[in-house]
Amino acid sequence: MSTYALDDDKVVVEGILRDERFRPIYELSGQRREKGVVHHMIIRLLIGGSRCGSRRGSGDAAYPMPLCVTTARGQENHRIQDQERIRRKVHKLIGGVEGCAHLTHLLTVMVQEALHGYWTHKMRKPEPPPALGGD
Repeated sequence: MSTYALDDDKVVVEGILRDERFRPIYELSGQRREKGVVHHMIIRLLIGGSRCGSRRGSGDAAYPMPLCVTTARGQENHRIQDQERIRRKVHKLIGGVEGCAHLTHLLTVMVQEALHGYWTHKMRKPEPPPALGGD
């Protein structure tokens, strides 16, 4: 996972799950699966500003099953509010038997990185102390 500054108010958090098989295998059906990349999944979260959302990666991303691509498409433009809420929302939106366990797990563990990355970005410059009320 990596966090990149987009502007003064926003960061992009990128999570990559890459799984490579180093030798051929045989499935229970007897079908041979060659060595190579099994998963190369990328999720990019836009954090900050007036809107927070997520987008799946493109280009060299590899999703081994059609269900994975469908799940990846379903995760765009959802608001992130707090860690527990987003975990529940992730499981509701892309988890379960109709979802992809790999993308669900990747997005769930990215929540912590997103919060740390955003607050580290926001705290990079000293801010004046809050005004004290009173006399």
